[in-house]
Amino acid sequence: MDKILLKIAGIIALIIGIICCITIIGIIIGIPIIIGATRFLNYAQLDDVAILKYKNSILIWSIIFIFVVTIAGVLGIVFYAQMGETN
Repeated sequence: MDKILLKIAGIIALIIGIICCITIIGIIIGIPIIIGATRFLNYAQLDDVAILKYKNSILIWSIIFIFVVTIAGVLGIVFYAQMGETN
């Protein structure tokens, strides 16, 4: 699996999450974005067999990111689709 998409999605979401945390109201959205971004970055470091255990989590975070950080969400969905093709 090519985990570069997952890594790029995590970095983009992390940057957007940090930017959201600049304002007090943005912290409400920024903290969950940062949590999801760090999970994506952690998943990108796993090997192919171990990442399959987190397949559902990747899908859920990708769907959440589609509404908040669209680019990261689309990259997550593309990575999820590639995971399905390798099985």
